[in-house]
Amino acid sequence: AAPAAAAPRDPITPYNARLLARAKLWAQQRLDVVCLQETYVSRSDEVAAAAALAEVGRELHGAGWKAYFNSAKHGVAILIRQDLLQSGRLRVLNTVVEEGDGGRGRLLRVQLQWGGHRMWLLAAYLPSGNYARQRAFIDTFLRPIA
Repeated sequence: AAPAAAAPRDPITPYNARLLARAKLWAQQRLDVVCLQETYVSRSDEVAAAAALAEVGRELHGAGWKAYFNSAKHGVAILIRQDLLQSGRLRVLNTVVEEGDGGRGRLLRVQLQWGGHRMWLLAAYLPSGNYARQRAFIDTFLRPIA
């Protein structure tokens, strides 16, 4: 007999079951934007994870989230309510994914236009446990955009 086909891998488990549970709370609270650290979503799982997060929002109030990821190491993400994007009230102009210090530091920048204002929204994870590495990350990635 032929071996059974492997079940499709669920990008949300085991690490992200809590993420979806929290996403339901955020959807109930109708948060517009959520910045996350340590998403545990790998690059190969970004599309499936984004679809799962979008579906959580749609189930609860009809508008899911558009997810932007930096999946280096444990990752960071920014979630933006889809209805804000679809209505044109909020526009994403640019996204930048950066990592430093061998992947121990990660940064996701999303440039937005909202209410006539342009701004950068950041989700960052600085290298932990070493002040010199943190300072270098700030000087390299954050200071130039301040």
